[in-house]
Amino acid sequence: MSVEATLEVAVAVVGIALVASLAAMVSARVVRAIAGRRRSRATQRLRPLLVAAAAGEPLPHTALGRIERRLLIDMAVEYLGKVRGEGSEALRRLLAEQGGLDSMRGQLTDRSAVHRAHAALVLGAAGDAASRTGIEALLDDADFEVRATAVRSLGQLGDPHSVVAVLARVGHPGRPLAFGTVVMALVTIGPACIDDLLGVLGGGRTPGRQVAAEALGLLDAVGAVDAIARAAEHDDDAEVRIRSLRALGRLGSPRAVPVLVRALDAEVVGFRAVAARSLGVIGDGAGAVVDALTRAVAGPEVVVSVNAAQALAQLGEPGRVALESLVRPPDHASAGVVSPTGDLARTWVGPDVAVAEALARLALNRPPGGTS
Repeated sequence: MSVEATLEVAVAVVGIALVASLAAMVSARVVRAIAGRRRSRATQRLRPLLVAAAAGEPLPHTALGRIERRLLIDMAVEYLGKVRGEGSEALRRLLAEQGGLDSMRGQLTDRSAVHRAHAALVLGAAGDAASRTGIEALLDDADFEVRATAVRSLGQLGDPHSVVAVLARVGHPGRPLAFGTVVMALVTIGPACIDDLLGVLGGGRTPGRQVAAEALGLLDAVGAVDAIARAAEHDDDAEVRIRSLRALGRLGSPRAVPVLVRALDAEVVGFRAVAARSLGVIGDGAGAVVDALTRAVAGPEVVVSVNAAQALAQLGEPGRVALESLVRPPDHASAGVVSPTGDLARTWVGPDVAVAEALARLALNRPPGGTS
């Protein structure tokens, strides 16, 4: 075969391949468009049925195809996040009646990570207690998103028996769980998990203690103040101590004040910074608190100085008086700047910036013509 003939054949083959590729692309788009229209029509038809089901009305005896049933299950899961009470229970019954829960339980062990995650999501939203152990098994899944979905779903199930299983896997070197996801799941489970969290805080692995300290503060576990205070002072992990100091502020108990005041003298900057902020949140204006925060404002670390000044601003009149006592007259080398009260007679350098900002906040919050 001549060179010219070979080139003609090659060009023809390339042309056919291009046409076939273009046809395949067009065909795929057409198929997706048709599927999208079918799904849209099915959604419009199913939505009134789903709303009625959420209101407690039985579904009409209409045969649903496999695709429609899957769509109905997906829509019911979406609605579960929007309704409460009897409507939520009705949607859970609907999922059970349509075989959605049985199907999802089977998919917890599917080869597809997408299917495993979707199954955990559905079962968690449906509150399917029977699937708890199956979802807990996904905490060791090789896929990060599957593990994260499993944690969120266990939170939705609300069974405190899952707390130990979740905390045991926090900080896993090969298959870690996201810190924030775990904390929010524990908060979703609620006060029923406080005892388990206290057990972990008192003797669990370091990552688990970190999570426990954070979650206890968010769970309003006022009865746990003493245990959290011990962790804030004596735990051998700095992160646990910082999170415990923060938790004490969130809980707002006066019993935490002595621990926080002592933390203002700690060597670790982070301890002092968080302790100052927590004292401001608690709002105890006792003399010892005001004196300790006043000393902290004058320290060399910016974050400690700022937090202490803002804490004083939260302590009412005693804090305001302490802040104003820290304002220094300008030296001759400094340019005058307007103070929060509108005077040109004062300026701030170093820690004084923190004082200025705190006084400015007080001035902004002060009613016209009044005092803070």
